[in-house]
Amino acid sequence: MRCADYWSGSDGHQFRRDKDFLAAIIKVAPVYIGVMGSKARIVLLADGLNAPDSLHAPVGLPIGAEGPEEIAVSIAAELVQAKRNHASRNATGGIRYEGGGDLFGRRPEPAQGGTEAVSRTFAR
Repeated sequence: MRCADYWSGSDGHQFRRDKDFLAAIIKVAPVYIGVMGSKARIVLLADGLNAPDSLHAPVGLPIGAEGPEEIAVSIAAELVQAKRNHASRNATGGIRYEGGGDLFGRRPEPAQGGTEAVSRTFAR
C-alpha cells in the first residue's frame, strides 16, 4: 500500500494526524516513543521522518500477547525496559538525555516538594 492510499482513503484524516503527531513528538526527543498499529501502517507513518532509536513500533515487547490486557502488559514491560536501559546508559556515562528526568522528559520532583517547583515555574 502506498502512502497516498492512506491519505485519500477513509483513514486519511487519522493517518495525517498520526503522521503529524509522530513528526512533532520526534522533535521533542523523548526516551521512548511507542506506535501501535500494523507494520505496514507504521512503515508509512515513519516514511520521510528521521526515526530515532527511541521509536518502538509496533509498541510492546513480543510476548505473544492476546487481547487488550496482555497487550497493555507488553507495553508496560517495554516501558520498564526502556527506563532501565536509559538509567544504565546514564550511570555508565553513555548517552545523556538532556530533558533530565523520566521517560516523558519531565524533570524529577525536587526534594523540598511543590514549593520549589512552583518558584521555578514562575521564575521562567
